[in-house]
Amino acid sequence: MAHENVVRTNDDFVQRYGAKSMLIAAIVFLLGTFTAMILYDNYGFLNQFFSDLGNRGDTFNPEIPSDIRPKSTYPEIFNMTLWVSAVFIIPFFPYAGRKMQIGGEPTRGRRFLTAYISVVTTLFIVFRINEWFQVPDIVATGIGFLLLGGFILIAVFGFMNREEMVNGLFSAIGILGLQVGPWLAMVGVLDLKTSWYGHVYVAINLYFVIAFLSLYWLIAVSAAPSDHPYKRSLLWLLDVLFVIVIITCVYINVIGELALAELPVFNLLKMPAYQKIMAYSFISYFGFVVSRRLKAI
Repeated sequence: MAHENVVRTNDDFVQRYGAKSMLIAAIVFLLGTFTAMILYDNYGFLNQFFSDLGNRGDTFNPEIPSDIRPKSTYPEIFNMTLWVSAVFIIPFFPYAGRKMQIGGEPTRGRRFLTAYISVVTTLFIVFRINEWFQVPDIVATGIGFLLLGGFILIAVFGFMNREEMVNGLFSAIGILGLQVGPWLAMVGVLDLKTSWYGHVYVAINLYFVIAFLSLYWLIAVSAAPSDHPYKRSLLWLLDVLFVIVIITCVYINVIGELALAELPVFNLLKMPAYQKIMAYSFISYFGFVVSRRLKAI
């Protein structure tokens, strides 16, 4: 009985404050990052990464010694912004995933799809090959195939029972969304001075979580029935635009500067600009647009 009361209390908290939490996170993130930029001496909005704002000491890129990153003027303004935003983000995606579900009680098939997508996506994010935390190639390849299998599974469920696929994906979004806050907070803990590779690792993991969440959200919303409350207004089509922007910016930040230089049109901007477009698009759209539309359901 005590356990049921705890679960019910947590559920009530998420349902009551879920939408507001993302709105607050967006406001905190916007005000905090812009304040940090203003107080940073000669900060280049389009040419410098967010990471420079939270750097606690002079450091340099271990792979490119000429890439020197000076200590931020007030690093803890930026880092505390990430920590506070992270706390408020946590309840949102469990709230959104539950709010968007349709139909009755979850079936075994839905539970399996939710578990598979959540676990395999997390494995891909955490155990991919990188400079800080390496796994054998065969393991990374296997995880890649498992992830591909996840998308095949989504397609199969969509063909056999679209409602189950939509609900399973929204449940997975609720689970995966719990990672956004911790990864965001870790970016503020592991600054470049503390651990260059550690900072890059957690930052790219955050990028991947954002990309997968946005992609799964778009698939689930697009596949939802036309009479779904969220799709009563054509405003849901904005989801397509923002998800494309977010995923494109994540891709550019992952491939690196050299690869970006070879991309026509996209190479007109540098990676830091795409990083900001990604971050502000994600937190602003879900914070100011999606959260308000969810409250209306």
